[in-house]
Amino acid sequence: MIRPALDADALRSFLAGSALGSKILVHESIDSTNDAIRTLAGSGASHGTVVYAEEQSSGRGRRSARWHAPPGSALLHSILLEPCWPVQQLGRIPLVAGLAVTRAVEQVAPDLAPSIKWPNDLWLGSRKFCGILAESEEITGRTIVILGIGVNVLATEEELHPEIRTTATSLAMESEGGQFASSREALAVAILQHLEVLLEEVARGFHALSEKIERRLLWHGESVTCLEGTETTTGRIAGLGPSGELLLDTPDGRRALVHAAELRPLS
Repeated sequence: MIRPALDADALRSFLAGSALGSKILVHESIDSTNDAIRTLAGSGASHGTVVYAEEQSSGRGRRSARWHAPPGSALLHSILLEPCWPVQQLGRIPLVAGLAVTRAVEQVAPDLAPSIKWPNDLWLGSRKFCGILAESEEITGRTIVILGIGVNVLATEEELHPEIRTTATSLAMESEGGQFASSREALAVAILQHLEVLLEEVARGFHALSEKIERRLLWHGESVTCLEGTETTTGRIAGLGPSGELLLDTPDGRRALVHAAELRPLS
């Protein structure tokens, strides 16, 4: 299915004067938007630079998982960030980005109600529609974060890769009549605008923001299994820790602090 290309000029116009989107590049096809941002950062690109792609040949998510999206159907982009936070707090960024995408979806498609699956996915109902990958590193003497966000927007079920057809969805698939009522450009602008506001807010303190994220947490208050390597922890999701960790109330009465894991519901 051939779809209109992402309108770079419209994005630049709507984001004029914003910190995020200060420089915008749109590629028809690219290996990885995260890798493109890394290269640009090495050449001196600054905070707020955004790279979009209609198609990625080596898109990846957390734990190097492949990201599949039909060409022209998704919003695939990476953002160069230079947050003024201590490095130990950078783990908050995927959750902050998740809240930004959630708010953006609610803005352009009010009939949809996304949930945040800790630590870095967004779901509609029982299926994933968005993945987030944040990579921090030192480049040219500065600490940067490369924030990659992939949103399935227009894909039909038949277009989804067979490996993910039973576990993934898109905004269009979850919308009335299978039609996404807004545009990819409107969603892209809303994501960056909400993210810019939230990054300023979290710089002043994470507590108030964490409560907003907790209200959207998938399986909040329910029992889950956390898988990390060979370690397994079971408990009820109680909320978030000070740096975005997952708080888990275990059956033996402990409150565990989970820094990284794959969640699975018990029921």
